[in-house]
Amino acid sequence: MRYLYIFAIALSLTACGKSAQQQNQARPVAVKFEAATKSNIARSFETVGELKADREVQVAAERPGQVEYIYVREGSYVYEGQVLAKIKGEDASADLDQAQSDYDSFKALYEQGAISHQELLKYQTVLKKAQSTISNLEIRSRISGIVGQIYIDPGDFVKLGDAIMDVVKNRPLRVSYSIPEKIIPLVKLGQLVEVTNDAEPNKIIKAYIDFVSPRVDPKTRAILIRARIDDNAAANLKANQFVKVKQSIEEHTANIVVRETAIYLEQGQEYIYLAAKDPAASDNKSARPSYKNGQQVDSGLIAKRVPIKTGIRNDEGMVEIVSGINNGDLVIYAGLHSIYPGAKLNPIAED
Repeated sequence: MRYLYIFAIALSLTACGKSAQQQNQARPVAVKFEAATKSNIARSFETVGELKADREVQVAAERPGQVEYIYVREGSYVYEGQVLAKIKGEDASADLDQAQSDYDSFKALYEQGAISHQELLKYQTVLKKAQSTISNLEIRSRISGIVGQIYIDPGDFVKLGDAIMDVVKNRPLRVSYSIPEKIIPLVKLGQLVEVTNDAEPNKIIKAYIDFVSPRVDPKTRAILIRARIDDNAAANLKANQFVKVKQSIEEHTANIVVRETAIYLEQGQEYIYLAAKDPAASDNKSARPSYKNGQQVDSGLIAKRVPIKTGIRNDEGMVEIVSGINNGDLVIYAGLHSIYPGAKLNPIAED
C-alpha cells in the first residue's frame, strides 16, 4: 500500500512537470524580426599605413666652401632649377680666369701647329672643371616642391656632400602599407582605399592603388602596397605621417543581407530562424503585433528554423546569405536565446 502511494505521488509530479513544460512551450517567445533585403555588401581590410611624398630630395653642397647666401625660407615653394643658396667662390673665380687664359694661349699655339691636339685637350679639361666649379657655387633645386628643414646658415662652412636643406614634393602623396599574403589575389591596381588620420578621424580621403609589389617579404609574409592620393582634401596630410587605411577587397552586389546576430552555428551548420505563418492559425492574423485592452494577442506566427549558406561579412555586422532564405522573409535577430522550432512568437516593436 505504501509503495502504491509513493508511485501515485511520483506519477502526479511527472504529469505536473510535463504540464508545466507544455505550458512553457506554448507561451509565445518575445522576438524582434525584420524582412531580409537585397543589398550590396563588401569585405574590407584595415591596417596602418605611412604617407610618402611623391619625391623628397636632400639638397647637398656640391663643393666645399663658406655659405654666402640662402635665398629661400623653410616652407617656401620652389621650382625645379631655382637657386636655393650660394657658396663663396673668389678662389673659384680666380681659378676660372687662369684656366680660361691658359686655354686661350694654348689654343693659339695649337692653331699655329706648335702643340698637339692631345695637349690642347688637357687645358680644355682644366677649363671645363673650373667652369663646373663656378656652376656648383649656386645650389639649385632638382625638383619643384616645398622647402623643408634648412640645415645651415649664411657664414657656415660646408664640405662636399654636406646637407643644405630638404625639398619635398607632397602632391600627390602616396600611402604605403602591407597586406597579408592570403588576400593578395583580392588586391588589384585601381582599387579604392579609404584613408583617415587621428587629427581628423571623421574625414575620409580617397586613394587608389597604383603599385603592388612583385615580391612577398620572406620574414613577414606580407606584400607592399602603395596608393596614390589625388584628393585636394588631403591638404593637411604630411609626408611620413601615419594614417589608418581601409580597403574593400571583395564586393558583392544585390544579394540578400541579414544581421549577424540572426545567425547561429550548430554542429558545423549555420541556421536562421524565420517568423513564419502558423498553419493552425486563423487567416486574419498578421505578421505585425496586435493588441487588445493593452495586451498583445497571438500574432499567428511561429518560429521556423532553416539551414543557410553564408558569404562575406562586413565590419557593420551584416552577413551575405548565399542560399536558404528568400528576399522578404522575416528574419528573427533578437530573442533567439529561448526560441525553438515551432515556437509561437510575440513580436516586440523596436525601441
